[in-house]
Amino acid sequence: MLPTCTRCRSRRIKCDSLLPACANCSKHDVECTFRDEALQVDVTRCYLKTLQDKIEKLNTELAVNSQISSRANWDLESESGLTETTPDGIPTELSSISSFILMPGSGKDLYIDLSLPSRIVEVTLEVLSQRQETDDKMTVDEESFSFPDIPRLDRSTLTPGAVRGLLKDYHRLVQPKYDILDVGILSYDGMHLRKLPETRKFQILMACAISATQKSYKEPIWKPFANTCREWANDFIAPIISSADADSMKALLLLLVYEMADPTRGVIWELLDVARRTCLQLGWNRTASSSNETTINGEAVSHDPMRTRLMRVLRDIEGLVQQPSPLLP
Repeated sequence: MLPTCTRCRSRRIKCDSLLPACANCSKHDVECTFRDEALQVDVTRCYLKTLQDKIEKLNTELAVNSQISSRANWDLESESGLTETTPDGIPTELSSISSFILMPGSGKDLYIDLSLPSRIVEVTLEVLSQRQETDDKMTVDEESFSFPDIPRLDRSTLTPGAVRGLLKDYHRLVQPKYDILDVGILSYDGMHLRKLPETRKFQILMACAISATQKSYKEPIWKPFANTCREWANDFIAPIISSADADSMKALLLLLVYEMADPTRGVIWELLDVARRTCLQLGWNRTASSSNETTINGEAVSHDPMRTRLMRVLRDIEGLVQQPSPLLP
């Protein structure tokens, strides 16, 4: 049971033990903290959520290591010359399993350690390595061990502190390569995210989604944050893109960068096609050599640093999607 948070205590309202924030703090989009009387410091529930995720990750690793340890003990027992019976009822010496290939009987299912393909691979590895034992044979039996599912987060998880941290990482890692967003967006303090205009909210959510996706490469606990931001941003895509203006191009470029970081949706080519069409509609494919040139919408074509910057990003993305190598560092 967690102590009552500072905000609920000051207002004398009921508090709960939800992480990373109580229901009241989540509702008002504020950071949830409580006073640790022993340490005399303020502790955020978001920090407790991070510690809890790390504990779950360590428990998973311990379970995996115990499986590997059991397999290693089984290999040690095989060296002692003990015998075992295969699912076909054939007695075999465990020490000789890697030296012989026994054809399975018709219609019989063998467990993986004694199946024909595994024995062929095991014998081949022993011959190539001159019968030197390696740790590569140690695998985890996925049927006997179930990995925990990635938790599904709600939008209250995006506390102001988490948003600030993700925007900071985006500004440091993504912005130098894909100069899409203005500095004012990236310096947002994370407060009252729900009350922002839709376009600004969309840009912030997409920046957080891209940043969280990159962090999930090394720390999978960030994947739910990326999914939450991306799904939330999905609520504002249609009206922003249909306006066919500079904000539309920014939105499309952000979606393209996200697809390069996480291509599981498989829509990168469709997004690239929409971006090209929007570029043609805005007349950004033409140079402003004459002040009489106009776009399809009837707007005059003029020199615009933002237009040049976004077109450069679109050109870079078009080149990168042709490459089979990873598109984001």
